Amino acid sequence: MKTQVIGNNIQVEYNGDKLTVKPPKMRTLNDLTHMSTDESKALETLANGLSALLSNNTDGQKISPEQVLDDLDIVEASELFQDLMDWIANIKKK
Repeated sequence: MKTQVIGNNIQVEYNGDKLTVKPPKMRTLNDLTHMSTDESKALETLANGLSALLSNNTDGQKISPEQVLDDLDIVEASELFQDLMDWIANIKKK
C-alpha cells in the first residue's frame, strides 16, 4: 500500500482509489486503543480499525470492515495500519 503525508492528512491508495484521510477524532483514537486484544479476534479488530480510519476521508467514501477483509491481504492490512499509526504518532508530536 502506498501512502503519502500531505499536510496533516495522509493520502492512501486503496482498492485503486486515492483517499485523502483526515486525522482521526479523539473518540476514534480512544475506540482504537480500547479494541479487543483477544488474539482470536485480531483480524476483526484490524479490519474495524482500518475501516474507522479510512472512512474519515475528504472524498466521502465509506470503507466497511467487510471491504477491508475482502480487499486486503494480511500483509497489506498490517503495513497500512502501521503507516496510519506512524502518521498519527507524528501528528501528536506537533
